Amino acid sequence: MNCIPAFRRRASLCCQGLVWLKTSTVKVVFSKITFFFLTAPIPTEATINTRKNLLSSPGGAKTTSSPPGLGARTGVHASYQRRLPILAVLTLLVSNVAVADTPPTAPASPGATALTPTGVVWTWVDNSSDETGFQVWTEPGAVIPSMIRATTPANVSTWKQTALAANSLYSFQVAAVNVYGTSAKTAPLSASAASKVMGNCV
Repeated sequence: MNCIPAFRRRASLCCQGLVWLKTSTVKVVFSKITFFFLTAPIPTEATINTRKNLLSSPGGAKTTSSPPGLGARTGVHASYQRRLPILAVLTLLVSNVAVADTPPTAPASPGATALTPTGVVWTWVDNSSDETGFQVWTEPGAVIPSMIRATTPANVSTWKQTALAANSLYSFQVAAVNVYGTSAKTAPLSASAASKVMGNCV
């Protein structure tokens, strides 16, 4: 019986297992080092002076001179201080994310143009910079629309509705949307196909 293929398969599985273990270990060690690097407390001047005294005592290791201008602070303390810019950057990123985790600003100035007997182009003013699109509500009659007819792409300020009942009244609202939610809707607006805009329907 030829055992070479079976041996190769086992060797391959062992190598894959070692690679996975090595990768997992690296990830764990890296995460622990990062956590310590960012959260370990900065030593006080008293702690630093105590360490200097211990190192200067008979039999202790030689101390290293502090960089010019640091005074009582040692190079060890300075290395801790170098973490502060990193922490500041992380804090800024977190704060920016927290601010961005909100729905977009609501659009304004709803309107209707290009009226035809069976169609209308609904318009609005885009007040947001972080929307992923706009939800358009329309409904026959002078009512508050309850049905979403379309979701447009971002940075759009018009939507054309066709196949309407001839010379009929329709109501319209629009809201901006992103991954964090939906903005407030615009005030409801009514318009009659091939006629003039009627204004707020409530």
